[in-house]
Amino acid sequence: MERAARRERTSRRAQGVAFFEKVIRLLQRDPSKLLQIGPSFVLYKLRKAITSPVAFRIVSRRHWYFTLNDHQYRYFYHPFNETWRNERCVELPIIREEVEKVDAERVLEFGNVLSHYYPVYHDIVDKHEKGDGVINSDIVDFQTPKVYDLIVSISTIEHVGFNEEKYVQNETVLQPEKPLHVIHKLKGMLSQKGKCIVTMPVGYNPVLDRLLEEDDGTLFTYRYYLKRISRSNRWVETKKEDIHNTKYGFPFLSANVLAIYVFECQYT
Repeated sequence: MERAARRERTSRRAQGVAFFEKVIRLLQRDPSKLLQIGPSFVLYKLRKAITSPVAFRIVSRRHWYFTLNDHQYRYFYHPFNETWRNERCVELPIIREEVEKVDAERVLEFGNVLSHYYPVYHDIVDKHEKGDGVINSDIVDFQTPKVYDLIVSISTIEHVGFNEEKYVQNETVLQPEKPLHVIHKLKGMLSQKGKCIVTMPVGYNPVLDRLLEEDDGTLFTYRYYLKRISRSNRWVETKKEDIHNTKYGFPFLSANVLAIYVFECQYT
């Protein structure tokens, strides 16, 4: 019943997107209709909305591919979050392919990302973001009798203990050790044949970068890195020794190096 209800909600969301696109096409044919909308801030929002679909249609015609671990993926372009501008264009095809290999009942996503781009039916835990089927819980406190064959997390772990607010005597403090607790928590929810895949932008959370760099290989089985090489958002696989001094937001906006960490139980 819950899965059927989620499908229905997803269908309503898709209908809303279709209606929005219909309105955008109407305004593109006759921009003068914008003058009938009202206050200037509404006009600004609508102009921004019109610009984004135009850009999306242009880049979505690209047939660009990137390679990771000798496997070829097609870049993922979507108007939400304008993926052609950032690391989402490479994160999503990697994770989506892995998710589609596993029954949805056996998949957990930490951080609500995938549902913004296509219908999903797996479990999602996100402390802050509200959404259909999203369990609002701190992942450290999340309890379930289930074990999962696949756990994924897309650019979420770098915010843990870094962008979260924790108050001690009315003062906000960072929790630099919390990401390691989360990693162990995720691994502890895997089945005997389970896999955990975590992506994160290098340089965003320097403390976490350092903790992972000092890891002796017990946290993850494999580590891969993609480096952005152009303003047009092209990415190539690179080596760990070539990502030192990586800066987030320079020379290009958002991530300039994306780390993909994989843990597989059968290799422990």
